[in-house]
Amino acid sequence: MNFVYPFFITFLFSAIATRVIVASGDTFRWLMQKPTGDRWHTRATPSFGGVAIFLAFAISFFAFGIHTFSNMGRVFLGGSVIFLLGLIDDIRPLPPYIKLVGQIGMACLMVLLGVHLTFSGHPLIYIPLTLLWIVGITNAFNLLDNMDGLAGGIALISTITLGFLFSHSSLPIPHELIGVFAGSIAGFLLFNVHPARVFMGDCGAQWMGFTLACLTILDTWKSASNLFILLVTPALILAVPIFDTTFVTLQRKFHGRKVAEGGKDHTSHRLVALGFGEQHTVWILWGLSIFLGLVAIVARFYNFQTSALLICGGLVLILTIGMLLTDVSVYRVPTNNPKQKRFRSLFFYSKRRFVEITIDTLLIGTSYSLAYMLRYDWTLDTYNLNLLAGTLPMVMGIKLIMLVVSGTYRGIWTYIDFDNSVRLFRSSMYASLATIAAIIAVNRFEGFSRTLFAIDFILLFIFMTGARALLRTFRESVLAFPEEGIRILVVGAGDASRNLLRDIRKHRDWGLRPVALLDDDKEKWNQKILGIPVIGSTQNLQKMAAEHQIHKIVICIPSASKDKKEELEKLAQESNLPWINIPSIPDLLLQD
Repeated sequence: MNFVYPFFITFLFSAIATRVIVASGDTFRWLMQKPTGDRWHTRATPSFGGVAIFLAFAISFFAFGIHTFSNMGRVFLGGSVIFLLGLIDDIRPLPPYIKLVGQIGMACLMVLLGVHLTFSGHPLIYIPLTLLWIVGITNAFNLLDNMDGLAGGIALISTITLGFLFSHSSLPIPHELIGVFAGSIAGFLLFNVHPARVFMGDCGAQWMGFTLACLTILDTWKSASNLFILLVTPALILAVPIFDTTFVTLQRKFHGRKVAEGGKDHTSHRLVALGFGEQHTVWILWGLSIFLGLVAIVARFYNFQTSALLICGGLVLILTIGMLLTDVSVYRVPTNNPKQKRFRSLFFYSKRRFVEITIDTLLIGTSYSLAYMLRYDWTLDTYNLNLLAGTLPMVMGIKLIMLVVSGTYRGIWTYIDFDNSVRLFRSSMYASLATIAAIIAVNRFEGFSRTLFAIDFILLFIFMTGARALLRTFRESVLAFPEEGIRILVVGAGDASRNLLRDIRKHRDWGLRPVALLDDDKEKWNQKILGIPVIGSTQNLQKMAAEHQIHKIVICIPSASKDKKEELEKLAQESNLPWINIPSIPDLLLQD
């Protein structure tokens, strides 16, 4: 009840205040935010919803006596200054450096008042990390506020996750705090989910980010069982805004764009570009936040080994999603400089290789650790735990070197097929044999289980293959054809057409929109290839082209006989539409 009552009271305050701001938009036009090229919305919308959130929180904060608890008043003080700074920026935009100076100043104030990371007593360690954390999360939520309901929903999920951890803490953190914070956000979300009737503005986004950043590093984390979990738990709770900010920053730096400027290049925008609707995109990121929040909760209460395995799995998932999103083209900055093109291509290739190696390094460590856990029934005594800790760095280094030497990274890490599977199997086997040889050379294999390394080999092969299969699954199920573009009718529903559709889907910048396929094989009718339906026989080409408003016809049956190709070309000509017949490789090589 300490949570429920404050939640509903604050929820009502926030909903009423937000409704007033929505209603005031027609009267006070200066409240409205007009659409711009770097914004997602398409109509003028009130942008001071953060005022309602903050006022509802402030009233309940004092009404329920939360200010009397240790550190709570300090966090409220710093958050109030951040809110006012954001409010000024909403009214009259401030230069980015002014906002940054204000954020750093408030982060320094928090450190002086005792709100800082507590895993180390040395100021040269905890001060810079605390400043980086508070300023980084504050701006992360500001950047995340780019789609209806996204930032508010992530903040609400993070708050609930944090509340669950607070409720199981031995320290006197008021449950009312979580109820008040969650209620103020939930009341605003009623009017912010798609289609949004109000935005929170910088004052709301920065205040939420600042407050969450401070709450996640309170001395509650002193009760964590070890340093690793202590550091990772806050990062998991706020993983989505951290990932989005890091991803956008790196992408903008790579493409020569200013980090502080707005743009439609965030995680959410890229998911929309992949074919998801705006609402579905927000749900996906909410779901990812919930999943990582659950990982944080499990990691907080289970033993170190289980927690580390879960966290590594979450990191692999995030990095794989990052690789998928990197393929989405959002910057249209073609260059006529061949040297610059080669540099960008080489840098992009190196960047992908870095991510691939990072993923495989995590998988190597995970498979070796999990092999120990499985071999010894999920309970490691001191002896085996020391063996694991003492050999893990060597195992990771040797296996990674063997993966490089055996050619694992010579190809493009895009699809997984039989040949790639064989190569991965061979590479995993070489890596495991090299590891065994090294351990024999170092300590004559004393105290190690032979079964352990067999399990490790199997797990590593499964994990590496699974990670690549996961990326392919993402590509096959997520990548969608553009909704707008040249509408094409593909004649043929065989392997060549499937490859053509896959290339079109991968290169969305071509501006092609496959609508349907034709094939004379009746067993293929009413089926779909990569989501495109096979609608009938090639004899109905002219009729189907007219019914589906086709712009261009593509004949894609390279294995057809010469007579069949001539027949299809004649049908295409009779449609009075542009057409092309994709030749087979022998046709290309044997032509004069």
